[in-house]
Amino acid sequence: MKSSETYVVESVQKKGKKYLVQFEHSDEPLPLTEDQIVEFRVIKGSVFSTSDFENIKASVAISTYYAKSIHYIDFKPRTKKEVVEYLQTYGLDEEAIAKLIQKLEQIGYIDDERYVSRFVEECIRKGKGRYYILQTLNQKGIAKEWVLPFLEEYDKDVERENAMALANKLLLKITDYPVKKQKIQIQQKLLSAGFQSEIIGYVIHHLSFENHSQERLAKEVAKLKEKNLEKEKIIVKLLAKGYEYADIKKVL
Repeated sequence: MKSSETYVVESVQKKGKKYLVQFEHSDEPLPLTEDQIVEFRVIKGSVFSTSDFENIKASVAISTYYAKSIHYIDFKPRTKKEVVEYLQTYGLDEEAIAKLIQKLEQIGYIDDERYVSRFVEECIRKGKGRYYILQTLNQKGIAKEWVLPFLEEYDKDVERENAMALANKLLLKITDYPVKKQKIQIQQKLLSAGFQSEIIGYVIHHLSFENHSQERLAKEVAKLKEKNLEKEKIIVKLLAKGYEYADIKKVL
């Protein structure tokens, strides 16, 4: 066998929790764990074929990306799909990713069932709607069939209460808009929070709307008049913003 086809271990130096192994014909030392040292029987003077050396390098890469994955998950809980996509950014092949995912699942770092349970609980506590939960988890690679059993804990009355609380919080900030505009803003807010039309309709029906838009209307009219618009065009623009025709006529 030619020397170019073999890799001889020139030195093994312990550094922290790793061992820096310098191979002949290799520019940089490879950082191996103690388990890898034992697995590949690496000692000074050991001789490895090209294929064995490539296996060692692959093992080092897996170890490196395993550590990166742990850090990625520790920073914030992740689903299996999120970790796969994260590893794909490093250009790893499917086989390497599958091995890493299997290892992470075995030690409990990836557990989609646990993730869904905690995610649903958090969303209920934060006042999100069912549709938001389903859509968000779907984007994270969790099928609807997985989520529905956990959503059984989300009582319809609780969901309506969450929607009402969110609507009332917004309502306090928008009473200076016409009622029609207030309703549109609340509908949009509830939709973005994942509430379905049935609950949104319930909320709109049970809210107490107050119209304190006169001052805002007066300012709007003044701005439009500065543009020398015809009265009819001013009325059209104000109607489009949700103001009532009778209120517009009073100000004009």
